[in-house]
Amino acid sequence: EIIKPELNQELRTQIMSELFEEWLESKMMMEQVTVTFDKEKVTV
Repeated sequence: EIIKPELNQELRTQIMSELFEEWLESKMMMEQVTVTFDKEKVTV
């Protein structure tokens, strides 16, 4: 089975962007949790 280089590159790009989106999402969630925690600390 031969994979065309351009197809391979396209797939790699897609995987990278999906991984990046997931990473970004988890980072945002972590920051949100931190912000919420800070607010809780401030109010208490």
